[in-house]
Amino acid sequence: YANRSWQVRLGYTEKDQGRIQLSQVVHPEAYDTTMEALARVRLVGALENFQTVFSDVAGKKIYLRGSINCRIEEGQPAIYRAILY
Repeated sequence: YANRSWQVRLGYTEKDQGRIQLSQVVHPEAYDTTMEALARVRLVGALENFQTVFSDVAGKKIYLRGSINCRIEEGQPAIYRAILY
């Protein structure tokens, strides 16, 4: 889920939201480090200094930082929640 402000900023519609995967939003240059950070979140539960780079639909970089946490259910990550700015 992304709120309306993120949809507008990234250039996606509400209809797109259910079909977009993380690999489409994270900028290719930041993909590996973002995946490493998500792996750390799975282990420790939360990161307060999470940083990544997203791409809008035109490919423009959007630098982000904030906090992220993960809820584990039955040994698997069920939900990631991030507050990014």
